[in-house]
Amino acid sequence: MKFCLYDTKYERIILVAKNLTMAFSQKEKFALSNDVSVLPLLSKEEYMLYPHSFRGIVNGQSYLLFEAPGCLEHKYDRVIVQDA
Repeated sequence: MKFCLYDTKYERIILVAKNLTMAFSQKEKFALSNDVSVLPLLSKEEYMLYPHSFRGIVNGQSYLLFEAPGCLEHKYDRVIVQDA
């Protein structure tokens, strides 16, 4: 699973990282504001592979129950889903 630095104020992806650790280190390295979140980045196909009970839409935004082995326990949080 890829992760991205996502600017929640302007709703745009700033940077794509190969894993969660790299994403957090880049956020720390550039001392980015609280308006920047580290979120999973999935294609529409990857997102749809998860069972329906793991996925959801809240206020028009995609959410997913996921984990990052060695970094995060199971977590239901926002994800960025891109078309292809």
